[in-house]
Amino acid sequence: MDEIHEDNNRGWTTLPILEGTSGVESDGGNALPSAFRLEQNYPNPFNPSTIIRYSVPHRSRIILVVYNMLGQEVVTLVDREEEAGAHSVRFNGSNMASGAYMYVLKSEGLVSVRKLMVLK
Repeated sequence: MDEIHEDNNRGWTTLPILEGTSGVESDGGNALPSAFRLEQNYPNPFNPSTIIRYSVPHRSRIILVVYNMLGQEVVTLVDREEEAGAHSVRFNGSNMASGAYMYVLKSEGLVSVRKLMVLK
């Protein structure tokens, strides 16, 4: 299990990915993701926090940034080397105004964008 990293000044927390068992057989269980992927945050809309999940197929520098709808950077959630695998970040938007925002995941020339909603 990964460690939990918090930075309350920026409003984010990196959560551990918990591994468990189920009654369903898998084709390898611990297989690494085959593609770069950004998932929709959950819950969405949210107040005050949400979880953003993403996967990377190999070790690479990851940048995850939240922007307002004018394209202005609101907060950088991740800017570091990440190991291959599934990752998640808890984003606390309690200091943000209600409305729509975009979050952007960048890695090695790849970019993925999703929209999130803060509802107060």
